[in-house]
Amino acid sequence: MQTADRELHGKALNSLGNCFHNLVRNDSAIVYLIQSARVKEQLGNHKDLASAYANIGNVFSDAKAPEKAIEYLEKALAIRLSLPE
Repeated sequence: MQTADRELHGKALNSLGNCFHNLVRNDSAIVYLIQSARVKEQLGNHKDLASAYANIGNVFSDAKAPEKAIEYLEKALAIRLSLPE
């Protein structure tokens, strides 16, 4: 978390969010995943941004918040569909 490498920082935040999701600490998972998405958006890394959004959607899905899950999963899908193969 103390790196100057913003790409690595964003990946670390995403990994922390996934770890908290695995521990069913969804509030903490969302905090880290949203931070990861912000970093990836600032960097223009759309592939990782889509991944972060998908992870956020999965957390909301598991937390029985379908409206929020769909919102983030649709964002992830839209980004993925806009990327070259």
